[in-house]
Amino acid sequence: MPVRPLVVIIDDEVEVLNALERILEEEFQVLKFSDPEVFINQLQQKKMSAASVIICDQRMPKHQGVEVLALCATEIPQATRILLTGYADLDVVIQAINQGGIYRYLHKPWEPSDLIVTVREASRKHQLLEEAKLLEKAKTDFMILINHELKTPLTSILNFTHLLKDTSPLSYQQTHYLDRIIQSAERLQKLIDNTLLILKVEAKQLNPQITKVHPSQLRWQVAPEYQNLMQLKEINIHHNIGIDKFLVTDSRLLVLCLERLTENAIKFAHPKTTITFSITPTSPYRANIAIENEGPTVPPEILGQYGTPFLISQPILNHHQGAGLGLSVVVALLRTLNTQLKIENLHHGVRVSFELGMI
Repeated sequence: MPVRPLVVIIDDEVEVLNALERILEEEFQVLKFSDPEVFINQLQQKKMSAASVIICDQRMPKHQGVEVLALCATEIPQATRILLTGYADLDVVIQAINQGGIYRYLHKPWEPSDLIVTVREASRKHQLLEEAKLLEKAKTDFMILINHELKTPLTSILNFTHLLKDTSPLSYQQTHYLDRIIQSAERLQKLIDNTLLILKVEAKQLNPQITKVHPSQLRWQVAPEYQNLMQLKEINIHHNIGIDKFLVTDSRLLVLCLERLTENAIKFAHPKTTITFSITPTSPYRANIAIENEGPTVPPEILGQYGTPFLISQPILNHHQGAGLGLSVVVALLRTLNTQLKIENLHHGVRVSFELGMI
């Protein structure tokens, strides 16, 4: 049987405490305090951490409800706080919102149906906050797992495979096998790095360092597999820089975006075509950064989901595409830079773009 949420009530009037208990006890565990100082003592001793909802009267001897709820906001911020008052005092309510972070306030006398609905909603809010905390912890734990449990053995695999390849003599077949191992390990390493990057963005652990960056200072290099693919498909990259001003952004995050967008363009470009990278002004203080390639257009059913990590489609299941992380990384990084990715189908291919500030 699931544990019922704990509701704590503080009111110096015993009749009020008993009335509230009768209304709530069928759905909730109820803990009553007629003396706010006893409650504060237990609160400071960390004995109230299980509280889901705190209901506190405003006017009590020695302590006001605003004061008690403000203390609750510090000691048990996850608990949802409700102020109970017999006075239509707007200033008190505003003070309670600012200092105690109250969820709702209730007037005496209350309607039992309104009271129970309010406490249910407050309890649900507390549950959602707790679930969010667990999710945040899961993200952090997963990042630790990726960093240590996956990246450490993968680094050893790559290092020792490269050492083995440098030994001689090796047959053509042995060299071929080692090359395939290295290629697969590097692909796995990139998948791990992309996943970790998305998680860092979602956990708000990737703090951008905004500076002035001139387009001529931008240097990025695609992964070796895409350099080889460019040569195999005889693809060229043309740069069209239409501004002589500074971009206002984090150059490191911008370069990461450009690397992944370029790799994506190479992957889908037709052989013997040109990929165009351009920066053009859209206003005196905004610039548009775009990459165009000649190739197949994006299917309409995929176009609205391009930022979804691990998007599964039939081509992915047939290993014709990646795991759906490349563009997801770009979408996440651009969100950190307070802009967003735009994808357009052209008559001859696809254009991806975003805007940045310019001075």
